[in-house]
Amino acid sequence: MRDFLRQASCLTIACSLGALTAAAQTVPAPPPGADRQALVRRLDLAREHYTSHRLAEAQRELSDAADALRTIRAPADTQPPARAGKQLPRAGRDVPIPGVLKRVEPAYPLEAAKQGVTGSIVIDVVIGKDGKVHDPRIARSVPALDQAALAAVRQWQFARPRVGGSPAEISATLVLAFSLRHVPPPTDDIDLARFHAERGDDAAAKVALDRVIETVTAELEDCLAARPMDAAAPVRATGAGGTIKPPTKLRDVRPVYPAAAQRARVSGVVVLEGTIGPDGRLRCIRVLRSIPMLDQAAIDAVRQWEFTPTLMGGVPVPVIMTTTVNFMLR
Repeated sequence: MRDFLRQASCLTIACSLGALTAAAQTVPAPPPGADRQALVRRLDLAREHYTSHRLAEAQRELSDAADALRTIRAPADTQPPARAGKQLPRAGRDVPIPGVLKRVEPAYPLEAAKQGVTGSIVIDVVIGKDGKVHDPRIARSVPALDQAALAAVRQWQFARPRVGGSPAEISATLVLAFSLRHVPPPTDDIDLARFHAERGDDAAAKVALDRVIETVTAELEDCLAARPMDAAAPVRATGAGGTIKPPTKLRDVRPVYPAAAQRARVSGVVVLEGTIGPDGRLRCIRVLRSIPMLDQAAIDAVRQWEFTPTLMGGVPVPVIMTTTVNFMLR
């Protein structure tokens, strides 16, 4: 299963004409409501089913989670207040830059990470009298990263700005820089959907959830191809000394090393489990140990492998086997 990156590494965060100098503190998101908690529980159950390879049950829970997500109302602050024609004092020019009390790091979008997309997003915002961010607008765009940046800055909290000694709204410019060099450990689609759902980013949760439903559905179809209805239940290849020896590989295809992974200096071993069908092809593949930028390349390679059929009583049977794909930088 494809894995997704959970957070971005933001190397530069600047406000207007100067850097934000106050120490930033990440504050946990407020507890979700009852509906949101029920959604998270469904995702946890889907994770349990998927880990146990109960794909039909996982698909059902994911579909129910998608239905639940559609019923959850969007956060009240998704529509920024209108300030048409109102000229506000600007941080770093007209007033001092307020300190950051709460900073939420953006989630690095999977497709952007896979393609090696990096860059800086410039966002114009209004900092309210309460220090909260309102009306964020993209001033300089990196399309694949814009929504992640907006979702993050909406949760920021600044020291309450003052003009002439009185609380006041001010305008400011934030710069969020995305880099792949310091990406923390990733999670897969289910965990990414859970991550966004807990934090109220329902649009991002829906994207991840739609993607995992598509993936699980494809895996179900793949498993049916690996185990025809009239075939015996799969047995596990046990290696030397076991009753079922691993099939012999007849065709080996080396993986294509993704260019983005090479640029990011990502390497290591991806561990996969799959079912070798009576036709000797490996299907029903899932990732046991993930390296997100390399998983799909590993799966694409092993799908082309061919093995000798495994016979029981002279009849070909499906066999479950674990295999590894090694990516080494040269």
